[in-house]
Amino acid sequence: MRFHLLFYFLYINHLEGNGNRSNIPSFMYISEANLLFVESPVGVGFSYSNTSSGLENLGDIITAKDSYSFLINWFRRFPQYKSHDFYIAGESYAGHYVPQLSEVIFDENKRTSKNNYIKFKGFMIGNAWMDVETDTKGMIDYAWDHAVISDKLYHTIKKNCNFSDNNLTTTCNEAIHEYYEVYEIIDMYSLYTPKCVNPNGASRQRRMIDDIAPSNLSGWFKKPAGYDPCMDNHVEAYFNRPDVQKALHANVTKIPYSWTLCSGPIIGSWHDAPRSVVPILNKLVAGGLRIWIYSGDTDGRVPVTSTRYTLNKLGLPIIEDWTPWYNHEQVGGWTIGYKGLTFVTLRGAGHQVPTFVPKKSLQLEADRVIILPGQPPVKFKQFAGYVTVDESHGKALFYWFFEATHKPEKKPLLLWLNGGNGNRSNIPSFMYISEANLLFVESPVGVGFSYTNTSSDLENLGDRITAKDSYSFLINWFRRFPQYKSHDFYIAGESYAGHYVPQLSELIFDENRRTSKNNYIKFKGFMIGNAWMDVETDTKGMIDYAWDHAVISDKLYHTIKKNCNFSDNNLTTTCYKAMGEYYEVYRIIDMYSLYTPTCVNPNDASRQWRMIDGIAPSNLNGWFKKPAGYDPCMDNHVEAYFNRPDVQKALHANVTKIPYSWTRCSDHIGSWHDAPRSVVPILNKLVAGGLRIWIYSGDTDGRVPVTSTRYTLNKLGLPIIEDWTPWYNHEQVGGWTIGYKGLTFVTLRGAGHKVPTFVPKSSLQLVKHFLANEHMPKAPF
Repeated sequence: MRFHLLFYFLYINHLEGNGNRSNIPSFMYISEANLLFVESPVGVGFSYSNTSSGLENLGDIITAKDSYSFLINWFRRFPQYKSHDFYIAGESYAGHYVPQLSEVIFDENKRTSKNNYIKFKGFMIGNAWMDVETDTKGMIDYAWDHAVISDKLYHTIKKNCNFSDNNLTTTCNEAIHEYYEVYEIIDMYSLYTPKCVNPNGASRQRRMIDDIAPSNLSGWFKKPAGYDPCMDNHVEAYFNRPDVQKALHANVTKIPYSWTLCSGPIIGSWHDAPRSVVPILNKLVAGGLRIWIYSGDTDGRVPVTSTRYTLNKLGLPIIEDWTPWYNHEQVGGWTIGYKGLTFVTLRGAGHQVPTFVPKKSLQLEADRVIILPGQPPVKFKQFAGYVTVDESHGKALFYWFFEATHKPEKKPLLLWLNGGNGNRSNIPSFMYISEANLLFVESPVGVGFSYTNTSSDLENLGDRITAKDSYSFLINWFRRFPQYKSHDFYIAGESYAGHYVPQLSELIFDENRRTSKNNYIKFKGFMIGNAWMDVETDTKGMIDYAWDHAVISDKLYHTIKKNCNFSDNNLTTTCYKAMGEYYEVYRIIDMYSLYTPTCVNPNDASRQWRMIDGIAPSNLNGWFKKPAGYDPCMDNHVEAYFNRPDVQKALHANVTKIPYSWTRCSDHIGSWHDAPRSVVPILNKLVAGGLRIWIYSGDTDGRVPVTSTRYTLNKLGLPIIEDWTPWYNHEQVGGWTIGYKGLTFVTLRGAGHKVPTFVPKSSLQLVKHFLANEHMPKAPF
């Protein structure tokens, strides 16, 4: 009986050059994934066959077949990983292995039993040998472009070598041999680093990554296939130690040869290697797999030029053109998005990217949230972490990003800002990700997980710095996620976001007129709900709404109307006293949702919440600091959850060990230095600027009630295009809407302060129509 056994490490499948054992990729990767490494085919590393002919009949086909068999049997040994999303990655000749194995899995998944089904999602290949013609042409062009070879040699090769043909001429082979001679004195795999000068270096034994033409002429096509630091000699010595092999449960059959980086036993022959894997790539792109290809741009063996030629051969339409991406403050490389495929370069990296730029290679998926403790698995992708907004002060804002559930590459990007200054709002309805890629940020510093290393920053906050930091956040976030720069961009928020959203919108609007193309944001409009916009109209509306909804007495109502002038900062003592009495009513019912039960837990998190705006700077009764958001009792559990170390670790949060707990309302913001009494001038400016602006109100909120918003809208003085009319959510009236010139107002019937909490289906309909710029439905459906 014939046995083929492959040796594995469980640390994703990283396969490389026929006969070569690749370096294990950066250990940093295990912060993001369970990492499985396998030595394939047999004869490589510790993998073996008990039939010697097994080493004489190797090739791409048998390698893919054996690797698939390996996976099926590995999952039987580790069934706990069968439900996990599965990806494959590799470099160099893995440009063959990875697509070929991917194709086998893709095909077998269509006909296999449930027991052998692999939850395969996609693959990533780097500096990948994919197409003989384009890879070899690119290799020569790259060498000339990077001043490695002479004009004479370059033109000789270009004139005499037709790389689309297997039968290369003697003149071509001689020129190619001369080309390779250059790389005897510099490192082909890393143009700008010192080469290993050890004459006994393991790299001297390495072979081709692909035989361009089956020929024995000069053996030029068998040049080394991977970056080799001198340390490889020590690696070989280490893995040949008996105690190391015993610890790894390796070499149990006492293979009659040493462990080497390049396997001598399979040098005999390689029976099949297609000249191109482009047809496989096109098939798998059409199959909907996630495919990323990357290139370290200082590799001369499978250079970035080769990969770009191959990508052009694929003929995919460009979705997002060439743009830089960033690793913190530095350009990490460039990226281009094709339909169904992403290409990324890594600046300054050689053939094996993790060896040269480990942080950059990790950054591609560093912020990915795989699963949250205690929560069920989800089908959408999510990312969380920090984006620095001020390097000198050590200021960083925490974000949470959710990809749209369906075709995220075609959906807009919606930024959701939190409410009241110092308060962290609820993350809006997850249903929204059916319509948009959803980005949530905690701003300013001191809110939620966002932090600063300069304590005085917490004493100098206000609307202006919040807008400035939020804009810096966006610029830097787009550098981390450049694939979204070409998407239509919108902002939304509730409560005090009635300040934050227009102010940030104004800043983007102004900066877009003078910024470079790299920092341009494709900003289309914004939406704000139950929004604090104008001290005078919002406070007047709050009182009128309370009386209209039978919350306060005639006597109290008339006292306030008589003694309080909300257009003036200097309110009288009688007014403050009356306002204190007004707020006392809301100790027994919920101000943010008039007709729902109130939370009676005396330790509830909402008791700590603060103002959405200080109407008048005063400490009289503190009435202007009443809570600023709807609070179900579950908020206590939310605080407990986000303070769990395992949850913070999963979210890449609290990495600096902030010396206080995560709370719904921050006690660490000392003071608020600027808050204009009205954002009406900003709204008028942005209406005139042609942005899409929608304002909505849940009509059972008493904190920033619909009455307040209607008063503010009247203050804008916009002409009415379409008068007050009902809109429908299926058979039921969802609310009412009115269309002004440049602005749409929508009410949501039965919703309190945080609309998605109360009417999630209606709020989803609102978001859907806002993003599509469509009227709310005027008839039942």
